Amino acid sequence: MSVLRAIWISAAFALLLIATAPLQILIVLAAPSLQHHLPGFVFRTAARLMRANIVVQGDPPRAGPLLIVANHISWIDIIAIGAVVPCQFIAKRDVKSWPVFGPLARLIRTCFVDRERRHAVSPVREEMAGRFAAGDILVLFPEGTSTDGRDVLGFKSALFPGTEPGTPQVQPLTMGYHDAFGRDGAHYGWYADMELLPHMWHVFKGGGFDVSLVFHRALDDVEGQDRKEQAARSETIVREGLALALKGSKETSKFGSS
Repeated sequence: MSVLRAIWISAAFALLLIATAPLQILIVLAAPSLQHHLPGFVFRTAARLMRANIVVQGDPPRAGPLLIVANHISWIDIIAIGAVVPCQFIAKRDVKSWPVFGPLARLIRTCFVDRERRHAVSPVREEMAGRFAAGDILVLFPEGTSTDGRDVLGFKSALFPGTEPGTPQVQPLTMGYHDAFGRDGAHYGWYADMELLPHMWHVFKGGGFDVSLVFHRALDDVEGQDRKEQAARSETIVREGLALALKGSKETSKFGSS
């Protein structure tokens, strides 16, 4: 039964992307102000297909300019956040070549950064500034990699806004995973040297699970802080929220699978 479930979900994922990708291209070209609506639908549908129940705590933002900074556990993070927040993502350049998520990332106008080249950060900052000026919400995973969700790595500060003109607010977000069998991010996380497609198959074969999104209050005194201070404060907040995210919540959002 689990194999049949995985086959059905895989086929549904493929059909979903094939059906919506051309339409999203047209929307980006003809009506860019509406570009967040279709990806939100795709992410919510994908979550339901996987039986991923998105548990929301705090207040998800609806408009920018804003930089969301979160711990990173799995490719599922992108689906969960995108299902709840009209946003775009900041990702490493390698994502462009990923199956499934590479084309999707380009369609939703992801900002790509080459983490191996320090001087490549400046063009990304300029692109981010343009997105913020347009009122966008960007999502950054400042750990620079994904983990098993049981700890938070140090936040890298390079892409935090600091005190530059037009500085947006910074809102920390804690991600967590759990299910009825007590499994957490170590089971649902995609990290270390795991391959993407086998891990997706592994998730599709399983049953329902919860993805916790704990939206903390935005930093209230961003002006006057440098990037390192913003990164350190955000890391502390996300780390303190991790226990709450792992514990989960009885309050489910309207984006759940039920």
